Amino acid sequence: MTLNKGDDPRALDRAETEAKAQAKAEKERASKFTFGALMADYANELEHQGKTSHAKVRGLVRLHLIDGAPKLANTTAALVTAEQVADLLRGLREAGKERTAGKLRSYCRAAFEMARTSKLSLLVPVHFKSYGVQHNPAAETVAIKLVPDKNPLMPVHLRQYWQAIEPLQGVRGAVLRLHLPTGGQRIEQLRQLVRANVGEGAITLLDAKGRTGRGARPHTIPLLPAAREALHTLLALNPGEFPLSVGGGASPVSAKAIADWAKDAATGLEWVLTDKPVGQFQAKRIRSGVETALASLRVSQEIRGHLLSHGVTGVQAASYDGHDYAPQKLEALETLQRFLTVSSASVVHIASRVAA
Repeated sequence: MTLNKGDDPRALDRAETEAKAQAKAEKERASKFTFGALMADYANELEHQGKTSHAKVRGLVRLHLIDGAPKLANTTAALVTAEQVADLLRGLREAGKERTAGKLRSYCRAAFEMARTSKLSLLVPVHFKSYGVQHNPAAETVAIKLVPDKNPLMPVHLRQYWQAIEPLQGVRGAVLRLHLPTGGQRIEQLRQLVRANVGEGAITLLDAKGRTGRGARPHTIPLLPAAREALHTLLALNPGEFPLSVGGGASPVSAKAIADWAKDAATGLEWVLTDKPVGQFQAKRIRSGVETALASLRVSQEIRGHLLSHGVTGVQAASYDGHDYAPQKLEALETLQRFLTVSSASVVHIASRVAA
């Protein structure tokens, strides 16, 4: 240390000590608040908000970032560049995992945005400020455009599926017969139905999809006789908190189990030939199949959106429209049920209408 005339050695020593302490703290902060840690905190926040997607985030991050790119995972989050994120995603795309790359980009973008806005947003937990993120590198990457992977069941095949699950007994049959007559609600949300949200003629699910920081939105679905009967069976079999359960109601049945039950029920069906191949049956096709059937039965897009809890956006819907659409939802479900159970129900095939 070089002393100039008039310098106080004690003040200089203090300044040097403080500078070393600050450098040490900065080094520790940089090693603690990494890209990998940010993604972990993001997943924790999703779980705190009650979003089941936290499990998918953890799985993708662990496989493709923590294990797949450990050097990048240990990079200070504030220093991660858009090029580094793009290279991570490029590797997945070149490996034939384009959908995975798209999902990972979406998760990374949301996590960095949470950290970037933490200083000013009251919706973001304060500890995200510690990451010191000033920009969103994932948002700077080019979006990965994917073809929607919906592949809905055609209306006639949806009817065949209903006929297959109608005679099934026990929890399995009751769960599947609750799922379809309530409109093919998201399985992840339906399975978490609690006894307290079962009403006289309706159930209320909690829809947290696309609501980061705002909490889940109550989504009420009227119950037709078939759904009420199925739910009554589940409540009798599971006296605990969760009616959709295989353990007396202590915990909800897994989404995978429900999907497997649906697939098993469809196995061996001789599908009616249509101008569109049936392809591989997957439970997620039931939901899009319901929307396709309702569209063919001329239920409006607005009502389908309210029934299936999607596409209801905009200032008018969010701030001014307080109507719960219960009568319209019930009418749409009655239309669906008639189609499923009455062999003479009229169906306008979507492909034919588009071609016309």
